[in-house]
Amino acid sequence: MLSIFAKKDTFHTLEQFIQSENRLEELIQLLDIEQHKPTPSGLSLVIENNAIQFLLDWENRLPPYILPKSIPLDKNNFLGIIFGKLNNLEKVAEYLSNENPLYQEFFITFALQQETMILQNTFDAISQNTQNEAFDTYRYIHNQAICTHYGVVEKITDFETLCQLYEEAIQIAPDAEHLAFISRHYTMLLLDAQYLEKAEQIIGQSLKAKPSERAEFALKSLLIQLLMSQVYVPYDWKLIEQIKGLVWETLQYFEAQNNQWEMALLLIDASEIANIKQHYTESLGYINKAIAILEEENLTEFIGNAQIRKATLLYTWAQNGNPQFYRGALSAYQEALKIYKKEENPEMYAEIQQQLGIIYSEIPDEPQKQQMWAAMSVKAFHEALGFFTKMTYPYEYAMLCNNYANALTKFPTGLKMDNYPKAIELYEEALQIRNEDLPFERAITLLNYLEAQWFMAQDDEQTTLEQKLKTWEDMQQKAKEVLTLVEDATLRNEANLHLEKLENLKTVLLTE
Repeated sequence: MLSIFAKKDTFHTLEQFIQSENRLEELIQLLDIEQHKPTPSGLSLVIENNAIQFLLDWENRLPPYILPKSIPLDKNNFLGIIFGKLNNLEKVAEYLSNENPLYQEFFITFALQQETMILQNTFDAISQNTQNEAFDTYRYIHNQAICTHYGVVEKITDFETLCQLYEEAIQIAPDAEHLAFISRHYTMLLLDAQYLEKAEQIIGQSLKAKPSERAEFALKSLLIQLLMSQVYVPYDWKLIEQIKGLVWETLQYFEAQNNQWEMALLLIDASEIANIKQHYTESLGYINKAIAILEEENLTEFIGNAQIRKATLLYTWAQNGNPQFYRGALSAYQEALKIYKKEENPEMYAEIQQQLGIIYSEIPDEPQKQQMWAAMSVKAFHEALGFFTKMTYPYEYAMLCNNYANALTKFPTGLKMDNYPKAIELYEEALQIRNEDLPFERAITLLNYLEAQWFMAQDDEQTTLEQKLKTWEDMQQKAKEVLTLVEDATLRNEANLHLEKLENLKTVLLTE
């Protein structure tokens, strides 16, 4: 539905224009600008001073391409713009000639939505027809950056050149609102490329310029994404509290605006923060509300992400003394697999398979069913290994090896002796990649390796004393290494316990 905000004395003229097209009135609502504040959306138009004015699209309804400041109000311009906004290029051509720069601009917005080629000479034609005012110069560079970032352009542009386009647009932005708008999309590019420090700088610079409240909270939503990307074990609790405060403030704003889409994304973040703080009931409430909103809005990909977050929460809850939630976690991951299919999204499919492999290895059940769960775990890990290979995804491969090894050590009692050697091989694979540059991850895998070696030693009667001493030295070296890698008290205590047990074992070995 396209919203047109105008004074009532212009309604009659606008209604005549609209009624000249069969059933067009079903797609448009006329709103009195003196009673309704214009919605900052690509599907909103303002009619004032006998001109059609465009609004910045803070609601992401259309591509973030900036059209001219205003266009004279007449029937052809009005209906051409209406059909341009409704993405009907054939009808645009009926009211705006092919030579009309506005037709060319709608052609570009159509190409952005359809992911078809945007030719450089189209840009050049638009540039030649502008009035060479400061605003036109800004929007020309802004639009080049947007089309290069999101579109299919004739000339491939490298990342550095695209950043330069964004930087140039930021430098000449005519006001705080346009600065915030271009900064938002530049920040998205920087976040995707993991240029987090630069992204935070751009957001901070734009917030200092004091844009509108809507722009402010759009930027704060991005800041939350940026900060969430820095949340990992061991947790920085000061950062967690900062994010919690930002999420709550931003969520309240979008709830007051009844902006369901933004609310859903923030509820997902709120759920993750509550989960980290072990507030599981609160976390589940947030994620269920987010999923309900996303399903109502039919935002399929976001539903998949929300189901993964829900599964993570339920799995964490199950690990903390509530095993009844393992099956809920399985169910949520299986819902996510309906969206992230192997052929269409192999990376997400493989990640979900890894998580399923972990849960299958831990889910409590009757002894006769545990071998079935073990078989399903192995199958899931092999599915994940089919995508996360050592050559293409070394970091993920190492994590997968570590998790697969952990799963093998949890299989039913009768299978364990066969699986410990395989687990140790997998830990060694992981350690080849988890080197000193990844101290926390390496320490975790070293401790897992040590635990597996203790179980191997319990029943290995055929090992010679020389082999036992060699294994003992290897274990001692790995336990000592943990102490050089991390300051985390829990991990250091675990390493020291291994060293104490090793000292006791040495006394036994030397008396053999």
